[in-house]
Formats: sequence, structure tokens, C-alpha cells
Amino acid sequence: MITLQPITNTDDILLTPLKALYESAFPVCERRQTEKLVQLIANEPRFSCVAIIYNDNFVGFFTRWDLDTFYYGEHFAISATMRGQKIGSQVLQNIVENLIKPFIIEVELPITNLAARRIAFYERANFTLCQTPYLQPPYEKGLESIPLHLMEYGGHLTQTHFSDVVRTLHTEIYGIKIA
Repeated sequence: MITLQPITNTDDILLTPLKALYESAFPVCERRQTEKLVQLIANEPRFSCVAIIYNDNFVGFFTRWDLDTFYYGEHFAISATMRGQKIGSQVLQNIVENLIKPFIIEVELPITNLAARRIAFYERANFTLCQTPYLQPPYEKGLESIPLHLMEYGGHLTQTHFSDVVRTLHTEIYGIKIA
């Protein structure tokens, strides 16, 4: 049985395995410093983090931002030992089934087999890949921007909407000041 358990404070015992998975599943260039993630959990009301529990064991996590006109799924990871058991698909279906506004995610360019499989995973969940070029700003100074694609569930990333989404992501998530 899969359950989603919100993590809302820094004393939650699930933070220990969550931090370990966060650091192992995402390279430094694709995540913020772990302590900044913990600060978001404790202090940012638009940010939510849920632990994925399968048969009473922590197997993954999902983080999401509730932005004005859309949701943004920032990080989603299932433990390597639990992948391939449809846990991620079930969790994603649970997350999107009651959405009231579009849901945006970033995915790697399909230049590796793994990246192409990730895109296909989201497409099976009815996400649409946007082909418009997108650069993810670095989380930390000194790191490079990363070319990615955006995917959307529940909307259509027209050029105008795409520009609004990118502006919101850059200002609200990555802290870029736009004049």
C-alpha cells in the first residue's frame, strides 16, 4: 500500500532518508543545498514536500510549489531499489488527479536512454512535452544553467503562457530578479 505523508517540520524522522535520497538522486547542479530544502519545508507556505511510504517503508519523495497560475513539481524520486514496481506511476496519478490548475515539471533533454525513458514516463501520465528551448538557472552561484524541457499536465504551453511560466519559475524558484 502506498501512502503520501506530508513533511512539514524539521523534526520529522523521515527527513533523514529523504535528504539521503535527494542527494543521491539529483546531481548538485539540479538541486539546491540540502539545508535550503529543509528551510523551505519549515518556512515556505507555497512549498510542500511529501514522503512516499510503501508497505510502511520510506521509498521516495515529491516536492511541489503552489504558484499563482500553476503548480510546479520540483523534485520527484523513488529509491533505486524500488523503481520498476509502478510506485512512481501510482504516486504521480494520485498527485495529478485532483489538480485545479496546470502542473509544470522540468525534464532533461532526451539525449540519453534514461532521459528519454523519464519523458515517456510523464507522457504516459498525460503530460505534454514542450519543445520550446528552456534553460534551468543554476540553484547556486558558480554553477551553470542546464538546458531542459518543460512538460505540462492540464494545460497548453502556448508561447505566451510559456513565457509567463518561465518568468515565474526564474523569479519564484531560482531567485532571478527580472526588471
